[in-house]
Formats: sequence, C-alpha cells, structure tokens
Amino acid sequence: MNEAKYAELERGASVPTKGELRERLDELARMPALLARAVASRNDAARRARPEPDAFSLHEHVWYLRDIEVQGYARRLRALANEREPFLADLDGTRLAAERRYLELPLERGLAEFVAARESNLAFARSLPHDALRRRGELEGVGCITLAELIELWRNHDAGHADEIAALA
Repeated sequence: MNEAKYAELERGASVPTKGELRERLDELARMPALLARAVASRNDAARRARPEPDAFSLHEHVWYLRDIEVQGYARRLRALANEREPFLADLDGTRLAAERRYLELPLERGLAEFVAARESNLAFARSLPHDALRRRGELEGVGCITLAELIELWRNHDAGHADEIAALA
C-alpha cells in the first residue's frame, strides 16, 4: 500500500465527525424504503423490463443490491473492523447477475434479504467506535481505503442505483 496514503490516513484525513457519520448512515438507511416503493409502484412486467439490453431491470437491481450488501459490504465492513489491513475483493455485478439468473429468483425474497442485510450492516457500523473509521485495507481495483472511505463508496453506490431505479419509472 502507498506510504503517503498511510500517512494521510494516520493524520485522520477524510474521517467524518460523529454527526456526519450518523447522517451518512441515516442516508444509507433510506435505500430499503426507496427500493420497496419502486417495487410496489410497478407491475411484474415493468419490474422485469430492461431499459437497454445490458442494463439491469428493477428486479435485477433488487437482487444485485442484495448480493452486494451480503457478499460485498457486510464482508468488507467486518473485515476492516476486525482484521489488520485486509484484502477486500471486488464483485462483478454483471457476472453475478448471469450466474445467479436474477430474473428467475423471487423478487420478494430478494427485497426482504436486502432489507435485513442493510439493517444488520448499519447496526454493525453504528456499533463501532469512532476511531475504527481510520482502519484500512486494500479494496481490489481501488487501492488503500479506510472504513470511512468504504462508507463513502457505499453511499455513492446507493446513489448510482437510486438514479438508475428512478430512470426506470
């Protein structure tokens, strides 16, 4: 890992205050309701419709968000909190969608599992001491990141999917 990046992290760069962290986690807590409203407002055909051949339908977004929550963020949060400089694997969403055949999986189960996983991840993140935000690891394809930076990536990931889901309307 980059020594200059380590020095920056040790100085506390990009670590939110406790209030800022609470706001960021509260923002992440809103995604399940947004996703549930999107699902409830569309019929099955609309949930399965893809805006483009290589884009996710709403049904696929639900399952992808479930998978990234369980296989990505849950593992990454816990690894950063509990291990010394862990390697955090990237996930290939397109590959996951093809392998798991999202459109064949029950939508309601995917949504319920996403909601449960998000609640668990947020409870875990809220339970951590504030200084844990400086803990660092290596995120595949990104480089050295702190737990605070992982939370930012998580928020940005949600925002991107929220925009894509809104565009499906």
